[in-house]
Amino acid sequence: MSVFVARTGELSAAGCCALVDDHDGTAELKRMIVDQRVRQRGVGRALLQAVEAAALSKGIRLIKMEVGIRNTDGQSLYRWAGYKERGPFGAYRPSPISLFFEKAIGEDPDA
Repeated sequence: MSVFVARTGELSAAGCCALVDDHDGTAELKRMIVDQRVRQRGVGRALLQAVEAAALSKGIRLIKMEVGIRNTDGQSLYRWAGYKERGPFGAYRPSPISLFFEKAIGEDPDA
């Protein structure tokens, strides 16, 4: 597992998340949290870009995640970044309070 922390001049930890490598070319993004005082300032985008770059460097080509239905800011960020809804994966089961997303990385989207 790799942990990412975003820092700003205002906050020593403005946001964080973790990437769990499944060792099969896929990984799960877990617990992306951005302090509400710095939301809408690019912290989430920066974390997501760092996660994707680190994943690529490890040979990971698919990132997946579970997101709570109330986390509308996160859903917007993931959709903006090209993540698409998918079904449950791994130990997750269908749930009325969860959405699931994934994104293939390192591929030419126009190919």
